[in-house]
Amino acid sequence: MYPVIARWGPVSVHSYGLMLGLAFVAGSILASREAERKGIGGEWMYDFLLVTLLAGVIVSHALYVVLNLGLYVSNPWTILNITEEGLSLHGALAAGVIVALWFCRKRGVSFYTLADTLAPSVALGIGIGRWGCFFNGCCYGVPTSGSWGVLTRYAPGLRYPTQIYESIAAFALFALLWSVRSKMKADGQVFTLFLLMYSVIRFFVEFFRESAYLGPLTYAQAASILIVAVALYWFYRLDRRSDSPEPK
Repeated sequence: MYPVIARWGPVSVHSYGLMLGLAFVAGSILASREAERKGIGGEWMYDFLLVTLLAGVIVSHALYVVLNLGLYVSNPWTILNITEEGLSLHGALAAGVIVALWFCRKRGVSFYTLADTLAPSVALGIGIGRWGCFFNGCCYGVPTSGSWGVLTRYAPGLRYPTQIYESIAAFALFALLWSVRSKMKADGQVFTLFLLMYSVIRFFVEFFRESAYLGPLTYAQAASILIVAVALYWFYRLDRRSDSPEPK
């Protein structure tokens, strides 16, 4: 683990924040170029990405705190610390959708078109960002006796490297979305495919990850099942709509 990559006096460079920053920059560049290709690019795109980043950090950290209140009871001031961990991916995705709906209404842009534009970038960002989790030691797996186990500063013993598992799967999802982005029948299907496939990925990764449980499932697994159901229905509706003849 390398939670701190470098120090210059009182200034520290945290691997978690650095990798999330790289994920945002890489995703923003890719999304901006894809927006230009789709004809929806412009200066407003950078405003949208910055607002989405701010909203994503606030909402995702708030959700993380709610789901992990026990970690903050004894030392509530640590709630303000987001340099090393404390962000929920599902919270960030929810914030992104809300901001996108607001911007699309304000700018007169199709939500489906914008969502399809961003979907590959989000998958790429997850792939990069999970390496920040790995270097930091957070989002670790359950104990394992296998030679592939890794150490974390947050729990004893060797653990499954679930961060790497999810990163590899996210990069594969990015490649899939990028290859089919021009082949879908209807706007919005790339985004719903992202929701569907990432939820499947997260559902199975959770079997190896140390997580809080909601009955027999983790919170992330329960959310993934709900998102898969919605995404399947949404994808089907978009597909049927594209097959329906336009009214004369």
